[in-house]
Amino acid sequence: MSTIYGPVPSWRLGKSLGVDLITKDKVCSFDCVYCQLGCTKEQSVKRAIFVDTELVKLDLSEALEALEEGDVDIITFSGMGESTLASNLDEAIEVVRAITDLPIAILTNASLLHLKEVQICRENGVEIAGKIPFDVSITKAMVAGVPVVETEPKTDEGEAIERMWARINQSNCLTTKSPDV
Repeated sequence: MSTIYGPVPSWRLGKSLGVDLITKDKVCSFDCVYCQLGCTKEQSVKRAIFVDTELVKLDLSEALEALEEGDVDIITFSGMGESTLASNLDEAIEVVRAITDLPIAILTNASLLHLKEVQICRENGVEIAGKIPFDVSITKAMVAGVPVVETEPKTDEGEAIERMWARINQSNCLTTKSPDV
């Protein structure tokens, strides 16, 4: 199984080439009922190496050679579980940077962002996508039937959503036509 998939059209990131550092049955720190990957096969917060970094290097090189310029906007760490569980994430980021100048993002549930080993992502300019801090203000806004960005006083959560929306608009990856459903 390849560690690379896509490119996948992403409304947040554009044309995303995925890097899967898990590549086996779903391994995640959560077991969310709404996850598109289904049930978590192995629930853990223990970081480990699931895929050899050299395999990522080989797979990414082959994938990028097979694609045309402009086919990919960003390299995104995602896949079969929580990418921050991969203890070789920092090495994999270095491999990507050595192969391409494309921006890098990581999709995460944010459960391990408190770890110094994971904070290296942000320190190295890797976009962390999907992190919305949770607070009771979100529940209060839902009960009141108002968007959290319109609650008063302003909340950290509402401001985080506004920043994400601004990045989405700035990236020009949204189209004016409605997506096919």
